Amino acid sequence: MDHLFTSNTHAIALLESEIGREEKALADEEAELERLQNNMKNTELIRRKQAKNIHFLAQEFLSDTTQLNPTTTSIQPSEKTFVLTTSPEKDPSLAPIVTQLNSHLNSMHNAAKQTHGIDNALRKTQAAMDILVNQRMMMGKDTG
Repeated sequence: MDHLFTSNTHAIALLESEIGREEKALADEEAELERLQNNMKNTELIRRKQAKNIHFLAQEFLSDTTQLNPTTTSIQPSEKTFVLTTSPEKDPSLAPIVTQLNSHLNSMHNAAKQTHGIDNALRKTQAAMDILVNQRMMMGKDTG
């Protein structure tokens, strides 16, 4: 009977110890969650403040101009084109800015075109390197 009582007492002590560890882990995770939520709120506030400082035409254009592709971590240009609601003819002060922006836009499109297909080339190169390393390792095992 003492043996059962002792083993049950030890089991209870182990369970209480485990409960204490789990409660501490839960408290730590709740604190981390609260910290992350606060960071998210702060980031959203900063984003909103920065968005207020952007010209309304740029806000409309930048809202979905580029999407980040998480699988390749590359930026893919969207098909959306920029349409200026006020023509430079109506407001001559806009003409140099529009010309400069068009020049920059064309330059960015040309730069993006140059990198088109580089993801596939990098994957093929990585695969070839993996095969070569694997072959070298197998040769080392055979001679070793």
